[in-house]
Amino acid sequence: MIYFENNSTNPYFNLALEEYFLKYDAEDDILILWRNDNTVVVGRYQNTAQEINERFCRENRVSVVRRNTGGGAVYHDLGNLNFSIITGYKQGDDISFRRFLGAISVALKKLGVDARLRGRNDLVVGDKKVSGSAQTIVAGRILHHGTLLCNSDLDMLAGALQSDPKVYASKAIASVRSRVANIQDFNTDVTVDMLKGGLLSEFRRSAPLLEYKLQEVELAEVCLLQKSKYDTWRWNYGESPAFNFSKTTRFTLGSVTVSLIVEAGIIHRCAITGDFLGLMDVADVEDALTGTRLLFGDVAARIARFDAGLYFGGITSEEVAGCFF
Repeated sequence: MIYFENNSTNPYFNLALEEYFLKYDAEDDILILWRNDNTVVVGRYQNTAQEINERFCRENRVSVVRRNTGGGAVYHDLGNLNFSIITGYKQGDDISFRRFLGAISVALKKLGVDARLRGRNDLVVGDKKVSGSAQTIVAGRILHHGTLLCNSDLDMLAGALQSDPKVYASKAIASVRSRVANIQDFNTDVTVDMLKGGLLSEFRRSAPLLEYKLQEVELAEVCLLQKSKYDTWRWNYGESPAFNFSKTTRFTLGSVTVSLIVEAGIIHRCAITGDFLGLMDVADVEDALTGTRLLFGDVAARIARFDAGLYFGGITSEEVAGCFF
């Protein structure tokens, strides 16, 4: 088995690296252990806007990226260790989560953490989830990857993933919020480095680990994939299924209700109503927002073209922009 020592904490690079190894190495089994700085990673078939607290992520500099596998949105930080296992696949092979999580579970037990598989893809201690996994098959290769919450900031996790499902109507697969815990809650001595070492020791029990270094040409390919896919609005937001959005926000100067039809991350229809004391026809603003990407910066920039005092009775442009998320 090849082991790649990945010290990057850039989520866009890390997911590009994972895809590179999945698609371009057709022979060897591969293990990657890696971490992301503060990031929400949404599932392949999810509506990004529905899964994140946009304002919280923006104000707390939480990155947002879409992965290639299904399942729900998860939060990563430096207190979370991710594992990726890539191996060959042919029809009839065992692709159960139990197969891939066996070594992970044993390593945790050796660290004094009695983790077991619950349901389809979670590792739990008691009734608390400490790990979630997902898989995809591409051209005869299977990727199994997952998280291990060691000492993550659970307040940040809750804030970044918090959204109001009542304001969204979508065919996207919504996340199921789980009761989560850190591995340190069950053994305070376990650090991310200890966890990493324990996993490597367990994988070495079944096969030698041969450390792999990227050549310059390979690194260039990963960086190109990062730039062209993972670090783009189109992949992270534009790939979301179509959805409807409706939300009412109340201010001291009146209420604002925003109703949207969004397709491929673009506002296709926009209606702004409420009891705010506007003097100008808000249809001007609605027309300007049609065709705009549903990103706070883009929405705020369009609204800022208009005099908020005349159109929204003193509610600021930034406050109105916040009503869209």
